[in-house]
Amino acid sequence: MSGVLPDWCAGVRAAPPFSPHAWVRAGGRTVGEQVEPADLRPLMVVTADGGGPGEHGGGDGGGGRGRRA
Repeated sequence: MSGVLPDWCAGVRAAPPFSPHAWVRAGGRTVGEQVEPADLRPLMVVTADGGGPGEHGGGDGGGGRGRRA
């Protein structure tokens, strides 16, 4: 899978034993998993966007208008 950006998934195993689980997916395939991909249900997926050097996520667009508690 050289040259493929991975996705990090957090979710649940949909087959016994039912449990929370996290896994890596690349090229639409799970990486290093013992369970069948159909038995995994992602609830959240973090994707790599391939942004260039110096690009960071900040949530407020860099304008300092982010919500603060």
